[in-house]
Amino acid sequence: MLRYLVVLYILITVSIFGVDIVTSLVENYSHFHMGRWGSVDRWFYAVKKVCMRWAVHTPTLRIKKECRYLLIDRIKGKYGKKMVQSWQKAGCILGLIAADENQEIIDIAFKIKRQLFDDRGLWKIRPHRIDYAMLAYAILSVEKKPESMKIAMDQMIECIENNICDDGLISYSAGKDAKRRYVDTLGFVCPFLALYGKVYGSKEYIQMALRQVLQFHKHGVMSSLPVHCYEIETNMPIGIWGWGRGVGWYTLALTDLYREVNEKADKQLLKEMLIETAEKCLIYEREEGGFSSILPAKNVYDSSATAMLGYFYANCGLWFSNHIYIEVAKRCQNRLMRVTKINGVIDQCQGDTIDIGILSEKYGSMPFVQGMALRLAATLRKGDEVKYAE
Repeated sequence: MLRYLVVLYILITVSIFGVDIVTSLVENYSHFHMGRWGSVDRWFYAVKKVCMRWAVHTPTLRIKKECRYLLIDRIKGKYGKKMVQSWQKAGCILGLIAADENQEIIDIAFKIKRQLFDDRGLWKIRPHRIDYAMLAYAILSVEKKPESMKIAMDQMIECIENNICDDGLISYSAGKDAKRRYVDTLGFVCPFLALYGKVYGSKEYIQMALRQVLQFHKHGVMSSLPVHCYEIETNMPIGIWGWGRGVGWYTLALTDLYREVNEKADKQLLKEMLIETAEKCLIYEREEGGFSSILPAKNVYDSSATAMLGYFYANCGLWFSNHIYIEVAKRCQNRLMRVTKINGVIDQCQGDTIDIGILSEKYGSMPFVQGMALRLAATLRKGDEVKYAE
């Protein structure tokens, strides 16, 4: 009996530490020859190939930075968060949509819909947090028959409406009585609300999306850069000002809103906000291109901030005929190329935020950033094919 217990103990120990060792070896091996791509095209298709795989089989974003006891974390369900996984998958889908390979994205979307929805068109796992709005936005963006998705999209709207507070703003899944407004919320809900309103003829949701960015701009933006969040009772900022991915969430909301709205007055208002932010962020670009985890500090490089702001600058450059913005976007792309591993996976992305003012110390890969980098690259490729917009 003792012999069997010893063998069982050895097997368990080998399994636990074996997973840690293999994970570490794979991560270290993939860093060999990092950044040696030779051409933008070769890099583009490598990033795209990863997005195609991850859009369907999205790897779990690891919460903790250490490679210790990962098997135990998986067994306990503490390895990752489902709400975070929703926008990881969404980023990959949006990247593939931007790459504009119609048949490929249609085939992938079919597989994803089978994963997410049942035969009645309802979510298999009903959206319970506003993070899922980005995934809903990605699905609705690629759907050729949006009426078939109306019930599922209404479920997402219901989730959002359950978090609308008295001031008309949406809490970060904290209910109707929440006292804080987070910049993350803008990137998740605003593009979806605008697209939902446009597709289904519900203009009130477009106005709801606009209200989110306008109010946050009023109370949560200082010197043209957003804070992580602000307290509504005092309108005082909380958290870090100029957090890289926070600025990315803000610019993502503005960029995709501008893409979805059609009213001339709304587009003009968003244009002014886009240009204001673009001009301010110019001074925080790193010398070698790209942006830091905290923009004003310019210390620790972050691929998530770089991909999101690169996408923002690429679109602003094309929309507003600004060569300076295009050059910023190209330098972001070049910086991302230099931190892309031999397997096409982009590295040095700051991990998911722990709490207000407590940013992750882990830097690695992130499916969402993979997709945002593809959106950036695809936008630049299209810009090379056409003249700048009037």
